[in-house]
Amino acid sequence: MANIQAPRLGDAQRTRTGSARDRHTCPPRLRCKRPSRFTYDLVREFHACIADVDTRPGDELADLVLGLPRYPSNSRPSFATLTVMAWTYRLSAWRRVANLLVRTLLRTGVGPPRTYLLTVRGRTSGRAYSTPVTLVEESGLWWLVAPYGEVAWVRNARAAGEAILSRGRRVAMVALFESPPEEAAPVLKRYISDVPITRPYFDVTPASDLTAFAAEASRHPVFRIVPTTEGSL
Repeated sequence: MANIQAPRLGDAQRTRTGSARDRHTCPPRLRCKRPSRFTYDLVREFHACIADVDTRPGDELADLVLGLPRYPSNSRPSFATLTVMAWTYRLSAWRRVANLLVRTLLRTGVGPPRTYLLTVRGRTSGRAYSTPVTLVEESGLWWLVAPYGEVAWVRNARAAGEAILSRGRRVAMVALFESPPEEAAPVLKRYISDVPITRPYFDVTPASDLTAFAAEASRHPVFRIVPTTEGSL
C-alpha cells in the first residue's frame, strides 16, 4: 500500500493565496490582456486628481482594478503634462453615408444651422465635387474652416479660388481667400466653440489663447468668403 503524505498547512495556504505575481495574472480561460502602462498611469492619475491629496490614494485603486504592481512615484508622468494627440480624419464608410444624407437634406433646404453645400471644381479632373461645410460668422464676415485638415476639397478650393455655396434654392458664387495665421486664429477659436463635434481634431481648446490657434492655422486652413453674386448667405 502506497504511502499517502498529508499536505502541509503551508501548501494549502500558498495554493489559496498564490504569489504576488500569480495574483496579477489572468486565468488562461479569460484570455485577458495585461493593461498597458499608459492605461495604468491614466487611471491612477485620474483618481489621484479626484482625491486632490499628496498621498495619492488613487494608486491603491488602480492596483485593485488593473491588477498591476505599483510603480515608483518618481517614474510616472505628471497628469498636468499628459497630452492627447489630435485625431486624424479618415473618410470611413459611415462618414460617406452621413455625408450623402446631409447632402440630400441640404439640397432640399434642410440641415444644421450655417451648414451649406460647398461645390468646387477638381484641380486635376475639372469635375464638380460637393461636400457639406459649416460656415462661421466673425467680425461681420463669413469664413470657411477646414476642421479635418487639408482634405480634397481644401486643395481644390485653394487651386480654384472660387466655389458655389448652396442650400435649397439659395445659391451663391463666392471667391475664397486663404487667411494668414493671425487672421485665422480668432476664426478657429470661434469655430470650435460653435461646432464642438470637431474639437478632437484640434490640439487646442476654447480656452486656449490666440497664439495657440495661430499655430493651428497651418493644419486647419481658413478661407475668407467674398460673394461674387447678389444675395446673402
